[in-house]
Amino acid sequence: MGRALCNGAAVRSTVRLRRPATAVTGRRGRRRSESAYILLALPAFVLMAPAACALTGAPPIGEPAGSAADRPAAAVRIIPWVELNTLSPAAFTEVVDGLLAWRSITDRAIVSTVPGHAGIYAELRRRAPDIRIIPGLKTASLLATFDSVEGWERVALDVERIVAATEAEEVLLENETAIKAYQRGDAPIDVARLREGLGKLPREVRYIWYPGIVGHKEETQRRYELVCAAVAELRDVRFTDHRFAGRRAVEDQWMKSARQRLKPLSRRPTLPILYCYGDDRWWQDAELPRALALVEDPEVILYPGAKRWVEGARSVSRILSEDRAARNR
Repeated sequence: MGRALCNGAAVRSTVRLRRPATAVTGRRGRRRSESAYILLALPAFVLMAPAACALTGAPPIGEPAGSAADRPAAAVRIIPWVELNTLSPAAFTEVVDGLLAWRSITDRAIVSTVPGHAGIYAELRRRAPDIRIIPGLKTASLLATFDSVEGWERVALDVERIVAATEAEEVLLENETAIKAYQRGDAPIDVARLREGLGKLPREVRYIWYPGIVGHKEETQRRYELVCAAVAELRDVRFTDHRFAGRRAVEDQWMKSARQRLKPLSRRPTLPILYCYGDDRWWQDAELPRALALVEDPEVILYPGAKRWVEGARSVSRILSEDRAARNR
């Protein structure tokens, strides 16, 4: 894939792509012009890939292709999630390897990244065409404070770039670090400013909001609830639900409380998340059939952690395939 891949350099370049001047009707009936230059920041190792010139010719990210749709669906659809925050050749290849391993049990995955890297998704799509990729954005570096109107304008711009590059209708916003100071009580939030900032986000996009309501103190959950209430007023959103996040969460009264707080705010079904890092707080791979049986929702995010992305994909795929085969005998 060229010298940049061989020596590990991740030099960023800018590509100018010209879209045809056509009007497209959005998901909510709005017409928007597509006559514009789209600036995509790409690491050099992606640009030097054999088919990088086909960035605009790949099938839309939001549409699964190939044999994935033909595989039997599980009772609960699994959506594995990986964060690609370090754009090195090795990290990029590892994400692709994991996507290829997950495709035996699911047809979609979340790949989130840092701002300015919308261009990675076309190459991911080319190398893992059987997986529908839901893009995601880490918001922390764009938000000086969580209620910064200017910060949310920057988030909105990056979301627009992601949607232009992928044609995805749904984007995950990863806010864990961005909201941490508010969660600790170190930085108050002006709810009116937060609403104004959220109003900058593209309206034709659906959002997955991470995290939903979490915490083991009343005041902590109240803070998250205040934010989620503002988000629910303004956006087509699915909140992540941490009720079944790990083996201890199942009987955790605080997690039950968080789910009860979240339900009235959710106009769309929440999206449960299961962690399987490998340590005792979370699910072990072998326990996932039991964990999935607890989930009442049709879809669930599965987060094995970046270090276990490939290993977890192979292990979980084997375990769930064996479990499915056993139940079908």
